[in-house]
Amino acid sequence: MAAQQDEREQAPGRPRVRRWWQDNGICPPLAVKEKEGRGGGVFTTEDLKCGTEVLPPIAPLACALMSDVRGCYCDYCFKSVEDCGKPLRRCSRCRFAYYCSKACQESDWRSHKHECRVTISKAWLSVMMRLVLRCMHIQGKQKQELDLLRASDDNLLSEGASKDTQNCIHGVLGFLDTDDPATKKKIVDIAYKITFNGFSIHEDELRPIGVGLYTCLSLFNHSCVPNCAAVSDGRKLVVRTVADIKAGEQLVVSYLDPFDTPEQRKLKLTEYGFECDCEMCNTELYPDSPFRALEAGLGKCVSLSS
Repeated sequence: MAAQQDEREQAPGRPRVRRWWQDNGICPPLAVKEKEGRGGGVFTTEDLKCGTEVLPPIAPLACALMSDVRGCYCDYCFKSVEDCGKPLRRCSRCRFAYYCSKACQESDWRSHKHECRVTISKAWLSVMMRLVLRCMHIQGKQKQELDLLRASDDNLLSEGASKDTQNCIHGVLGFLDTDDPATKKKIVDIAYKITFNGFSIHEDELRPIGVGLYTCLSLFNHSCVPNCAAVSDGRKLVVRTVADIKAGEQLVVSYLDPFDTPEQRKLKLTEYGFECDCEMCNTELYPDSPFRALEAGLGKCVSLSS
């Protein structure tokens, strides 16, 4: 079921993430191991029912809202202005970030202060630029986790994806007004880690509103017919099964929109150096149904918000 991701599976960072996962005892029913011809992945050691929470709410190493929803959600907890029931408060210095409470603003200051001085003089930052700025100053245990994430190079990216990453790198260097080689190397490394490891954060109606980095999720391989889903819980992500899974089977998630056509899926995966050989890509089971991925992979409905 999982995508053929030989470059990704053999990347030196993944064994280190596996060791980190095991050392931290993430979840007893799960095991990170190799499978012949597939590289590393997450497997279950016991039968799992549809709707089982296999990873509890995971806080991101760093996250940022997308530019087009700025002012509609709290920049720290990602709560919507509707859920807050009151207007969001702006950062008084840059007037770029919005918060639902003083507590959220104070909690976010450790990350926001590094972008705050940039946004005082700049009207716009992309979500990727914000993530790079936030990751540059991560310290302690979080820095160790960030170092575990894979950072590949341009060779695996399509021209379009590579251009987006390069634009981000040049943009951050321009904002920081630096040509220091060590700083540039750090920015490049972080930008590629975000490109290959970033997960979308969605609102209740599944519209993407932000991007986050989650160490625990970096080992879940892709399938267009996933048996698990990473579900947003504010800025955190929860991983739940969306099908019954037998002991010994691999747990896989979709990196893509489940309603994409086969052509759209292949194009998006190719952009990031992946070639998928799952059932959905090899045979179009439900060509006329907008819910074909769900019909093919789930077998039954499950509430992801429960």
